Amino acid sequence: MAQKGKTKIVFGVILVAAIAVGSLMYFGVLPPKHAAVNVNAALRGGEKTEANADAPMSQALATPAKTISIKDIKAMGKAEGRKVYTIKNPDGSEYVGSFDENEKQVGMGRFTWTNGDRFTGNFTAGKRNGKGTYVWGDGCKYEGDFVDDQIEGVGTYISNRGNKYVGEFKNNKRDGKGTYYFKDGSVYEGQYVEDIRTGKGKLTYPEGETYTGDFVDGSRDGEGTYTWTNGDTYTGQWKNNTMEGHGISKYADGSSYDGEWKNGKRNGKGVYTFKNGEKLDGQWVNNEFQD
Repeated sequence: MAQKGKTKIVFGVILVAAIAVGSLMYFGVLPPKHAAVNVNAALRGGEKTEANADAPMSQALATPAKTISIKDIKAMGKAEGRKVYTIKNPDGSEYVGSFDENEKQVGMGRFTWTNGDRFTGNFTAGKRNGKGTYVWGDGCKYEGDFVDDQIEGVGTYISNRGNKYVGEFKNNKRDGKGTYYFKDGSVYEGQYVEDIRTGKGKLTYPEGETYTGDFVDGSRDGEGTYTWTNGDTYTGQWKNNTMEGHGISKYADGSSYDGEWKNGKRNGKGVYTFKNGEKLDGQWVNNEFQD
């Protein structure tokens, strides 16, 4: 009987202690070990809507001067008063427009290739120069500036996938500042280098999540801020679309984390602050605090 009484007393003490600790944790005096929020599951992968998924336009851009038959032009004589000619070349291509004193395309004209490509716009000395519209046989379209047969300046490119880019071009590629509208509703506003998002920019996803900061080769890389629709934010370092290095996360529930990240998770030294002011200060491994 004495042994049973002692067992009941021990069990009662353990039960009371457990209730007391649970109450302290509930009221925020002792923060639970795994109470830290895991934001990684909500992070959108930027590679899903890369602008460089479209084929480089320079691969499909043809040159009219290489298909015009100079012999046919000379047979017609000089183009007096910018007379408009229609010339069908032996390869099946066609040019409708005028020629200068050197028998080069000049002024407004239209050139159509046998593969379905078509350019309508201004020519100077046999080359596309000034404003024009180039339509590819596969349905892609560019409207804007040309310099010496190259897409260069400001224009609008619409792909056959339903994506659209409005901005600066250089050497037939997106280069400079521009805005890319994805078919899925995503929008990128920022800098491009040779068709790839590189530099400062803002990427907005269809659900409303945003990333504002540095891009390298189309990925979130450098310093930037990612904002979730629930109000959570991360501001800090990125590597290849992943939170990597030092960063600060602020959560919608009022808590925050300031410290090191690796592979998109809290790894290394950091401080997690609960909304009641209590802190977990120390080492983290894969989002878990190490006692």
